[in-house]
Amino acid sequence: MTIDVGRVDGRVALNPPNILSYLRVGCGLLAFLLVEQRVVFVGCVLLGIATDWLDGFLARRTGARSRLGGLVDPICDKLFVFLILLALVTRSADPVPLWEAALVLGRDALSALMPLWALLDRCAPRIDFRAHVLGKLVTVLQYAYLAVRIAGLPGGAVLAIAVAVLTPHTIYLYFLRYRAERARQSGSFRSGDQ
Repeated sequence: MTIDVGRVDGRVALNPPNILSYLRVGCGLLAFLLVEQRVVFVGCVLLGIATDWLDGFLARRTGARSRLGGLVDPICDKLFVFLILLALVTRSADPVPLWEAALVLGRDALSALMPLWALLDRCAPRIDFRAHVLGKLVTVLQYAYLAVRIAGLPGGAVLAIAVAVLTPHTIYLYFLRYRAERARQSGSFRSGDQ
């Protein structure tokens, strides 16, 4: 994800990859509202997960990558996971344990801190927060957690703990990238002043 506050026109806001990201939030909201209707709920979850893969694929394949998309996609990911977990904790006939949901959602709360920090850092107008392989693995584990809990299979606690254990490592990798980019920018600002 790239953080860069800039002008965004309607074509970028409504390009196919971004529309798929918005659709993911719609799938999460529909799943939350219809959690009692199992087939619809599972369909919404599967469609939402599919849009997460497809939006990135389309953006790369069609050259439709944008600053807005880099920000919208992870926000939509987090909202989708939040809505599904909220449904599973509060509205499901077989609610998931709150501590597991907290571990899985904790990842999203913590991972949102680095982009927020970069946005608040006025000297860092453009920081690249594209996902690391480890970050993508944690997302896969989150989705696996949702699938296991929805299917009523064992292993949910192990997946929730794995997400919680790997999260600090992903945050550290993002911090290292932020620090390196910040140092690079500071160096270019200094050399430009001479």
